[in-house]
Amino acid sequence: MPRARSWVLGCLVLAGVSACHDEPTAPAVSGTSETGLALTRVPLQVLQVSTGSSKACGVTTDHRAYCWRVGDWRPGDQPFVAYPVPGGISFRQVSVGKSDDHFCGITPTNLAYCWGTNDLGQLGDGTFLNSTTPVPVAGGRRFLSVTAGYKFTCGRNLNNGVFCWGDNTYGEIGRGNQGNPPTPARVQTPELYPVVNAGLEHVCGVTTDAHAYCWGRDLENQLGDGTAAHRSDSVPTPVAGSRLYKQIDAGVEHSCALSSSDAAFCWGLGPGLGDGKGGSAPAPVRVVGGLKFTQLSTGWDRTCAVTFDRRAYCWGAFITGQVDGGGPMSSVVPVAVMTDYSFTRISTGEHLTCGITPNSRAVCWGVGWTQDGRPHQIHALM
Repeated sequence: MPRARSWVLGCLVLAGVSACHDEPTAPAVSGTSETGLALTRVPLQVLQVSTGSSKACGVTTDHRAYCWRVGDWRPGDQPFVAYPVPGGISFRQVSVGKSDDHFCGITPTNLAYCWGTNDLGQLGDGTFLNSTTPVPVAGGRRFLSVTAGYKFTCGRNLNNGVFCWGDNTYGEIGRGNQGNPPTPARVQTPELYPVVNAGLEHVCGVTTDAHAYCWGRDLENQLGDGTAAHRSDSVPTPVAGSRLYKQIDAGVEHSCALSSSDAAFCWGLGPGLGDGKGGSAPAPVRVVGGLKFTQLSTGWDRTCAVTFDRRAYCWGAFITGQVDGGGPMSSVVPVAVMTDYSFTRISTGEHLTCGITPNSRAVCWGVGWTQDGRPHQIHALM
């Protein structure tokens, strides 16, 4: 059966470079960015991308970091415009906070830097001062990855130990109710975590023996420990069941993970569970459809994932974006992203989803709002 008609997806037009479909008839881009750099059409190779609420950041294969946001795009405009992260620091990975208020990244030498709002110590530099440019996380500790939540951040060190800093209202720091540390604090657990991801106010990780743990806010059952009690856990708590996992991602009111057999399981609250019901699940439930995935990403109230044949599927709220304005606004089962693009990775937030193609192009789509509060599709013609 032939592929469905393409979605019209937003490419990235960056300050000095652009990432888009290699379409020879694509309109030329020119002008000047807020940094004073000329906007020109030059192919951009994207290594990694991270989405928050309405913002996203990406790292190019030459370790430059750029960020863009929904507010910089309106129907009929050129594709998304992104601006380089100030400071001239090279990055190999970046993470956007779930509420877009702070950002963190890892350099090629595994040092952590953060920038943005710092009212609860989420930048990790030992202060509570905001910074518009990246500041080093205190302690000089080396990290393999970093993940930014709402007002907190976690990092995975070279030995797969987890450290967190910032807001600890719901136990996000993972070491009991000990205030809001403005510097990295070791999560209270003997386990090591090759995979760890922060949600809005909770964190989930997969240990070296492939078991899943979560900690932080559990008011919507997003920790997945199988109990119906609405509470919070300030130390890592095992996800219910003996299933083994290979990847996990924490959202807002739900979490999802890929099992060792590449099946997707979710728990918590809302349509992002993909179980065909969209209610509440205190323990992992399998995403319907029998699909096998290589990677998944949980947003605010939706989830997206990539199959082995490099097709993208999404389920939950605000997954529309078809070229003709059709498609479901929400779905409690996986819906194929109707595009001719293939994807190797995907990242979804609240209003924006971005994927990386096999030839390292970043492509984004989603839903925005007009001034009177009505939703409109975010896309740009190639």
